[in-house]
Amino acid sequence: MLLYLFMTVHMIVLLCPPAFLIGLLFHYIMGNPIPYNSIYGISVILILAPVLNIFLFRDHIRAIKTLSFASIKDVYAISHSRDTVLKLPYEKVFEECLNSLSTIHDYRIPTFKVIMGAKYKVIKSSIDDGLIKVKITGSKFTSDRMLEIVLHKFSETDTEIQMTIKPCFYAGPMDYGRGLTYIEGILKYLKNQETAIPKLATQ
Repeated sequence: MLLYLFMTVHMIVLLCPPAFLIGLLFHYIMGNPIPYNSIYGISVILILAPVLNIFLFRDHIRAIKTLSFASIKDVYAISHSRDTVLKLPYEKVFEECLNSLSTIHDYRIPTFKVIMGAKYKVIKSSIDDGLIKVKITGSKFTSDRMLEIVLHKFSETDTEIQMTIKPCFYAGPMDYGRGLTYIEGILKYLKNQETAIPKLATQ
């Protein structure tokens, strides 16, 4: 599968350079004419990465399947997207999209009961471009995610929202459903505002 292949390649790319450098260090210390240690280190990673990722992939899939809002497509996806149209003015929707970031919080992995920390930073916020970019950092840099929210004004009362969350370019795809949970939480928040704001306006 594409997700498993992506996970394996990511692990190899992440671990091979340190293994090579450590092996090279031992090569100079021991004075071997050929850097056998570097070759051995890389060989071990090339063998272990596919095997180890079988178990990591299994746990990742199990965690996502426990989420009630996860579809079959979500289970094996590297990135997650959600689209909706709110019957609210464009400016108000943009404001509420920024407010919705407060739903990003520490994530508890369903299958392990392990808590993954989370902090977010708005990288770009432009109401003219209808674009919000947010970097979400976790307990480990390999779980960092990039959230992108794009807005389109359909009319004075209708605004389309397109949201995508994906791994940062250096991060792995395995997050045990954390990114999917965040994007669903934001969507739920925005849907609630769609019904709450008109009610407040009529009171």
